[in-house]
Amino acid sequence: MGGKLNTSFAVFKVEEDNATELDPGAAPLPDGSAAYRAVNGASTRGFETTVSGEVARGWQLMAGYTYSAKFTSKNVLMNTNYPQRMFRLATSYRLPGALSKLTVGGNLSYQSGISYVETYSNQTATMGGMTLIGLMARYEVTPQLSLSLNVENLTDKYYYTGLGGYNGYTYGNPRNTWLKANYKF
Repeated sequence: MGGKLNTSFAVFKVEEDNATELDPGAAPLPDGSAAYRAVNGASTRGFETTVSGEVARGWQLMAGYTYSAKFTSKNVLMNTNYPQRMFRLATSYRLPGALSKLTVGGNLSYQSGISYVETYSNQTATMGGMTLIGLMARYEVTPQLSLSLNVENLTDKYYYTGLGGYNGYTYGNPRNTWLKANYKF
């Protein structure tokens, strides 16, 4: 590819003592919340890979995949409110010839399902894996001025950005569109 493509790959393992986990055998605390306990020997294992660059003239691509999971010393999964698998893909293409001032592109992001055990009710909230799609078009009006039209969450997917804990249950953005003018001085 003429040196226009970058790749990376990383493998990781983090060992941790005094990690916290819900203590299912403990009585509720005075405020009604659940008790947690320290766990020794927890470990996070995973890998990450990324490819990015110009794959053909005018065509930019970025793709990345991450796997990460945290386990107790007894190999029980912890932190289920974080996705174990994530995939990201983004691409843009600058059209050739008479349309060379126009760039079009899109992105896709996937994450595996997550769950969270509510400490007050001991109920489990879950959200299955989800995929979000976005589109963009940018037009170069002059060398200094460009206009961009973006669409986020194209399929209007209903989802949470997080489950439980201190972040609560936060809805993700619905489908939205915006127009941006960018001027370079």
